[in-house]
Amino acid sequence: MIKKKIKFIDKIKHFFRGLGESFSVEAKNVKKGYDTIFMFFFFGDTIGVPYTKTYFSMSMLPYLFKEIDSWKKKSLREKDITDRIAH
Repeated sequence: MIKKKIKFIDKIKHFFRGLGESFSVEAKNVKKGYDTIFMFFFFGDTIGVPYTKTYFSMSMLPYLFKEIDSWKKKSLREKDITDRIAH
């Protein structure tokens, strides 16, 4: 009887651990999406998109300077259908 309770408690622990991991992964994916949109809006002109607000871009530049290079590489990289399947 005690072993059954321990197994049941372990199953519940695994359930909540898996639930927490799925929320964590989803939150990271949403954050990546928002970061991409944010960078696109403010620094889209660096990759050839003509519609951005220059004043706001320049005011945000000191805070986001380190992220611009990696964002350019990620945005201009060719994408394939298998990229979405892998995640």
